[in-house]
Amino acid sequence: MAQEKQGKRLPSSWPRAKSVYDDAQAYHSDLSQAPVYVNARELTSIHALAAYVAHRQSALPETVQAIVETRFGIENLEKLRSTDYMHAVEYLIDLKLEDVLN
Repeated sequence: MAQEKQGKRLPSSWPRAKSVYDDAQAYHSDLSQAPVYVNARELTSIHALAAYVAHRQSALPETVQAIVETRFGIENLEKLRSTDYMHAVEYLIDLKLEDVLN
């Protein structure tokens, strides 16, 4: 009987993998229903990187944030989709304000 139950369940080392798999499926099924925005840590990173770029290029952080918001077609950085997070980071790293503002 113990073998019968064991045959129907996953090994004890699998629950985490199964959970991650279920989370990934739920995430992808939710993509079609509503956009997923950046989380608090990602948002903090974007704000920090925007402030760094602004400091290095003698501009206001609000100016850099407005440029990113315009580039990604959003009202504010909180509406940045999680799928665009890495693109926003790359954009900020490559951003030359004099090219954008002139």
